[in-house]
Amino acid sequence: MARKEEKPSLAKRLIEWAMTAGVLVLVGGLVCAFLIAGVFVLHRSLSRNEDENMIVREGAAKAVDAKESALEELKKSLPSPVKASADPKSVGVKSTDLADIAPAPSKPATPEKPKETPKVAPPVVPPPVAAKVPEGPPSRDPSRMDNEGFLRYWLILAPLPSEKPHSGAAEIQADRLGGEALIRPKAEEKFSFKGKDYYWRRYKSPEFYVDFKKYVENQKSDDVFAYAVAYVYCDEAMRDLKVLAGSNDQCRVYVNGVSVLMHEKGRTLEKDQSIANGIALKKGENIVVLKVANDGGGWQGCLRFMDKNGTPIRHLQVSSTPAQ
Repeated sequence: MARKEEKPSLAKRLIEWAMTAGVLVLVGGLVCAFLIAGVFVLHRSLSRNEDENMIVREGAAKAVDAKESALEELKKSLPSPVKASADPKSVGVKSTDLADIAPAPSKPATPEKPKETPKVAPPVVPPPVAAKVPEGPPSRDPSRMDNEGFLRYWLILAPLPSEKPHSGAAEIQADRLGGEALIRPKAEEKFSFKGKDYYWRRYKSPEFYVDFKKYVENQKSDDVFAYAVAYVYCDEAMRDLKVLAGSNDQCRVYVNGVSVLMHEKGRTLEKDQSIANGIALKKGENIVVLKVANDGGGWQGCLRFMDKNGTPIRHLQVSSTPAQ
């Protein structure tokens, strides 16, 4: 016996309708998307073609303008037409007419040689001329400054003992003679110091410096000090000079009673270690005092004068004897 077909329920129908509608919407969306993409691609293609056409048209217009401009220039530069000869049989052209069309080529210009700049010899600079040192007048005493201006003739008082070991700086500052800046000794003059007698002795140094240690041979030479006095004679007053001294160890220099330089530390002797500027020497006798202390080891001192340009003063008379 045949079974009766059951009618689908309302819920099933609604589900079927919903599925059908979803499929239709999906299909419709895909179709719309394809259509929109196609329209966009077509629009881009048309825009690109239009741009290319514009570029081509502009290029063509520029080319036409260039051709027209070139034709105008050619027309301007073309010579006037050549007149035909009177003789109908003649088809030649006169040389004068040819000259109008194509003038004879000119000879190539010879390139000019670059002008040579005259060589100018560098200016000749003469070598510097050493400052001339005038010779001094004849002297009663044969002693003078040496070729470098160093004083070699002295009156020396040494060796005087220091108050304490290694106190050379203190001895340089102290006045052990009671007016050492103004001393004016004579040869063999006696001086008593700490219960002992010392004598001023003439000394001619074989070197540019005084070797006090050699001078006081076989006597104490450490922790001591010495005085060296020289009398310098000038025919005329001299100004703006330099005093240059070297010492081992400490030293002090007086010129005409004025302390012009002082060094208070130990050192090894070298020329011109200490310099005093603006020194003046008066006409006649000038008293130079060199005081040198020694803490130990070598014991030397040297002194010379220079002018303001650094030229040694060599012509002055130096004596170990004061003027009467």
